[in-house]
Amino acid sequence: MGGAGTPERSALLLSYRASSGAGRGPGTGSARFGGLGEDVGQVGGDAAGQGDQGVRAVLDPGDHGQPGYDVALSALTPSRKEQRAIETLLDYRCEALILLGPETPAPRLAALGRQLPVVAVARRVQEPSVHVVRTAGAIERRRGYRTAMRRHGLGDRARILPGGLTEQSGAAAAAPLLDEPARPTAVVAFNDRCAVGLLDSFIRSGIAVPADVSIVGFDDDRLACLSHISLTTIAQDAPRLARLAVETAIVSLDGTRATDTDLVIPPHLIVRGTTGPPADRHNAGPAPDGGREVAPPLIVSYFDLKKSGG
Repeated sequence: MGGAGTPERSALLLSYRASSGAGRGPGTGSARFGGLGEDVGQVGGDAAGQGDQGVRAVLDPGDHGQPGYDVALSALTPSRKEQRAIETLLDYRCEALILLGPETPAPRLAALGRQLPVVAVARRVQEPSVHVVRTAGAIERRRGYRTAMRRHGLGDRARILPGGLTEQSGAAAAAPLLDEPARPTAVVAFNDRCAVGLLDSFIRSGIAVPADVSIVGFDDDRLACLSHISLTTIAQDAPRLARLAVETAIVSLDGTRATDTDLVIPPHLIVRGTTGPPADRHNAGPAPDGGREVAPPLIVSYFDLKKSGG
């Protein structure tokens, strides 16, 4: 997987190509799906990796009644970029694309969507020619955090720190929190890898998790369920995302335009060992016994403070 600075990216870009003499509907003749998307812990998190398996399952003619579809992978590496992978599959005369966590600029995706059916998974693309299947993005999650804080009377104490995609990003976000006089009772991280970086930094500094600080990740990747990490997290429903993406592509190949081009699938909470009531700290504010002051939960997100409006 990826290193600290430039994580390697593998991909699944799904494309449909009708075989010679085959009709363009599902189940008619043979067809080929190729692939491109994000590695674990990036845009789509582990859902992207699970999306590969989910798409294969949906297209399996033995169990799901979609004969004639195959999956082909087009890998992304530091020297083989996303644009090249897409162009290669277009050279194969693909008739539909499913992109897992694409980084291609939205105008380019829109242009592709005007040429052939395009489904973007795990990324919000506000272009009418592009179908989207996703879970709530970073902007929506930040908005939800602020709403929840206001609901609990803590709106004026909402706090968002810049984070990132990796464990190093989580460690960097943890650094200023370690010496603060009012440490937060909980931290919600951008993804599971960022959360693991926070967890490691807190434990190394003698801060008990969850007794002193609770930590919540996002994605439910392979790290989260390891017994020595046991990370509470928000899980994306990767199999459902994959199924809806494939169904949307197949319907589009039939010439039918979906009425809803932005399908948002609710995630779900998985409670493990990194969350719980803070020890002897039931309310944010100065400790009545003269002990350490505490602060309400904060969120470590992935965004540019200067550009973000969410």
